[in-house]
Amino acid sequence: MVKAVSVSLGGLALLLLGACAYIQHPKFGAHPKGERLERIVRSPHYADGVFHNTVDTPVLVEGVSTLSVVVGNLLDPGENRRPAQPLPRVDSDLSALNGDGDRIIWLGHSSYFLRFAGKRILIDPVLSDYAAPVSFSTRAFPGTSLFTAEEMPEVDLLLITHDHWDHLDHATLSTLMPKVDE
Repeated sequence: MVKAVSVSLGGLALLLLGACAYIQHPKFGAHPKGERLERIVRSPHYADGVFHNTVDTPVLVEGVSTLSVVVGNLLDPGENRRPAQPLPRVDSDLSALNGDGDRIIWLGHSSYFLRFAGKRILIDPVLSDYAAPVSFSTRAFPGTSLFTAEEMPEVDLLLITHDHWDHLDHATLSTLMPKVDE
C-alpha cells in the first residue's frame, strides 16, 4: 500500500513538474517589463495592477450564476456544436487583391483580412488548425482553415484584439511577423 501511494505521489510530482516546464514555452507569453511595462503603468485605465474597463461590462446576465453556467455546459449533450458539413468557402488569392476598392475576407473564426484605403490589415490571425496551446483541443471547424501563415501576403497593419487563444495564435504570429510593417 505504501509503495502504491509513493508511486502515485511520484507520478503526480512528475506530472506537475512537466506542466510547470511546459508553461515556460514562449507561446504562453511573459509578464511585461521595461518600456512596455512603463507604457502600461502610465495608462489611465491601469490601476492596482490591472486594467479597468471604462464602461461596466458584466460577464453574466443578471440573475445567472457562474455555477449554473458551468454545470449547464458540463451537462449539455453538445448538439449543434459543430457544423453538420464543412463550411462553404471561396478560394481567394489575397496577394492578387489590388488597391482598388475595399474588401473584407473572413479567414475563419475571429480572423479577417481587410483591404481598406489601400492598406492590407490582418485582424486576429489564427491560421493553425486549433485554437489552444495543445493540438488535441479546440480544433477548427472543417472548411475554416483556408490559409496558412506562409501563404499570407505582406501586411501593413496587424491588429490583435485580445489575448485569448482563439484570437492570438503564437505559431501564426511567429511566422507572420517578418511580413508585417506595423
